[in-house]
Amino acid sequence: MGRSGRRARRGIGALAAVAVGLICLTGSAPTVDPGSGPSPVTFVAIGDSLTNANSRNFSGRDVGDLSWVHYVTGVEFVGGWARGGAQTSDMVVNSRPASADVLVVLAGTNDLAHGCSFEVISRNLVAITREVGVARVIVAALPPRDSTPATITEFNRELEALADGRGWTFVDAMADLRSGDRYADGMSRDGLHPDRAGAEILGYELSRAIAGVGGLPGG
Repeated sequence: MGRSGRRARRGIGALAAVAVGLICLTGSAPTVDPGSGPSPVTFVAIGDSLTNANSRNFSGRDVGDLSWVHYVTGVEFVGGWARGGAQTSDMVVNSRPASADVLVVLAGTNDLAHGCSFEVISRNLVAITREVGVARVIVAALPPRDSTPATITEFNRELEALADGRGWTFVDAMADLRSGDRYADGMSRDGLHPDRAGAEILGYELSRAIAGVGGLPGG
């Protein structure tokens, strides 16, 4: 075979090698985009010390380990407002429009301590939801106040009726923290606020509620 024939064979071999390389490249496993899965349900929370607890900057999402928000799973906290001692009127003033799937409001215990009527509290709760502007709303039952248990029981009954009338979701996430109408042993450090064990249960129960409400079809 002459030189020209050998060069032709070498050229054919080189083209074949390139073709095999192309086949290997195009046949490689497809890459997976880690962000391509479904986004978690998002929520904002408005409340008092029952929500803020020992948080350093609740609105900035620096949440303490005595807050139920610290223990939420499967959903995403995107902000809100909470402060120890806050009444619902304070929450109205400090609520801001938010972009989230669900609004969670846990409020009223300080209003009751100051003798506010349910009529006043309910007006403020409606105003909070309007200020935040999130369509799906969870109002959470208050935990026990061991010093005045009957007051909390009656409030939660009225709160559930209000939620039904407004199209909100009432969630008694406190059920496993109670024994009768008071805190169960090991669930509170002072008969008013949940301890870490209580906050963890509360966070778990509200996570389930948020995921359920946020996953509903429609607005």
